[in-house]
Amino acid sequence: MKKNKTDSNSLTREWMQQALLQLLKTKDLSEISVTELTKTAGVARVTFYRNYNDMADIIFDYLENPKYGLPSPDTASFYLPQFIRSYFEFFKDHQELVRCIQKNNLLPYLMVTLDNNIASQSYSMIAAYGFETQYEVSGLVGMFYKILMDWIRSGMKESIEEMSLIVYNIITKFNCITLQ
Repeated sequence: MKKNKTDSNSLTREWMQQALLQLLKTKDLSEISVTELTKTAGVARVTFYRNYNDMADIIFDYLENPKYGLPSPDTASFYLPQFIRSYFEFFKDHQELVRCIQKNNLLPYLMVTLDNNIASQSYSMIAAYGFETQYEVSGLVGMFYKILMDWIRSGMKESIEEMSLIVYNIITKFNCITLQ
């Protein structure tokens, strides 16, 4: 993905992200054209090509957007159970987007995005809970991703609280952390 970090460019990227989410409510990703997207977003076609290579780039740009995307931990009040819960809340609130990612075989990109989000933004905070190496954090991300995907595939029947507790209990069962 091509990203220009200017404020005006961030705004046009947000418009395209919101337009794509709106269009995905009634169409499959493969049915949405660049023309339709840019018309809905109110931007020129060239704006799309300046920022993205394809529609999937918009989805993952949205997920990385601190304003709307995946949860970002508050370093001052980081608490692992709440951090876990925030991800289940996000995925519950964005079920349609996750189904679109699944349907379009983009799950490997979701895993990379989750890994980048959790590992890069939260590494030092997670380390305080006993994760000492990047491999341990990778293991946490992989386990968390698998549980999230299983929960989504099974129709999100369990509550957010139940799922958060399951993940937290698994982590503590393996003696990765102790209550702080």
